[in-house]
Amino acid sequence: MKKILLLSGLFFTIFLSGQQIKTLLDQGKIDEVLDLISQDENLTAEDYYYASMLYHQKGHSQESMNYIQMALEKEKTAEYYQFLAFLQNKNGDCWKALESLNEVYKLEPSNQTLLMKAKVYNYCFKEPNYDKAISTYQKVLKTEANMEAVQSLSLLYTSQNRYKQAHSYLEGLLKNQRFTEHKDYIQFINATLYFEQKDYEKAEEQLNELLIRDPKDFISIAKLIQIRYAQERSEETETLRKRLYEGYDTKQLPEFIKDKYQFDQFSVDNYTVKAFEAFADEKDYKEGDQVLYKYIFEVYDDADQFLYTIQAEYSSAIPMYERYNLDYNYYLGKTVYGEKYQHYNYGPQKINVTTLYPKTKQLVTDIIEEKIKPQKNSKTVVEKF
Repeated sequence: MKKILLLSGLFFTIFLSGQQIKTLLDQGKIDEVLDLISQDENLTAEDYYYASMLYHQKGHSQESMNYIQMALEKEKTAEYYQFLAFLQNKNGDCWKALESLNEVYKLEPSNQTLLMKAKVYNYCFKEPNYDKAISTYQKVLKTEANMEAVQSLSLLYTSQNRYKQAHSYLEGLLKNQRFTEHKDYIQFINATLYFEQKDYEKAEEQLNELLIRDPKDFISIAKLIQIRYAQERSEETETLRKRLYEGYDTKQLPEFIKDKYQFDQFSVDNYTVKAFEAFADEKDYKEGDQVLYKYIFEVYDDADQFLYTIQAEYSSAIPMYERYNLDYNYYLGKTVYGEKYQHYNYGPQKINVTTLYPKTKQLVTDIIEEKIKPQKNSKTVVEKF
């Protein structure tokens, strides 16, 4: 069962029984602190609250629950109820978590609490209450231009294939003055939904409007490239790629595409494969230097859980081989993070810049379908690219 974290980051200092406990905490001796707590009969509500968090940190869920309830018996605060809701949600007590969040909202009404409730409706239950989650997100958006709510609401609609309602709601937000400063972000979400529906013309229309307003909207440029590949118009992407490389050379790319960008997506059996191109300096192509991981393929299962990466190695050296009419040894690596690395060698064979990606895509498909075997294995633990 998927759980949503309602509270994170337990950083605190407590003074329960004077300097002794503070010293023990500074030394990281949580067990000794908890032992002192259990012997103290004059604890305040705040003491019980911190004890609850300490027990949670130690993985003692029942003790943590007991102490937060003792804190609430002494004093009812929004903070204590929120931590209780966090524990209940973590334990799968979804309705109790909602009741606790209702108490939080009574004491300190806030949209943040409503967002927490929406997440419980959506993620805690075995059968999510989508309608309740949607109405809760909409309640937030009636008073605040909250982009977390916009994105979550869009995902909820699309998870149920309610694209028409999603578009209608997003287009309504675009007309609302409260969302003026977020107009581009909302329109990009709308374009992405059209892309997911394979309505590529409408998606492209939305993205082109964004690029008229901001020609350096590199995220929209990258999405346009993906649309062209989906339409089998990859030959029309070179101008767009050059614009991305201009952003790369001038260090203007947004953080999450500053090293690589997704340009294609395809299916192999029940797997989804996302294809990325890693950026490289222009001199690497001119001089024929070998640059690792030009193409990176992330493989996901039918539940959209990431499985592993397949990366093309030394692929940017192709111009040098093409220039001298050499056969090209083509390498791919399959990386299962934290487990192993598998090496594949295809060559020697003729590959040029035009045939590089189609050939790589076919080889990746063969690896996923296990039509070919790796040349060697390694148990080296590697980091994610």
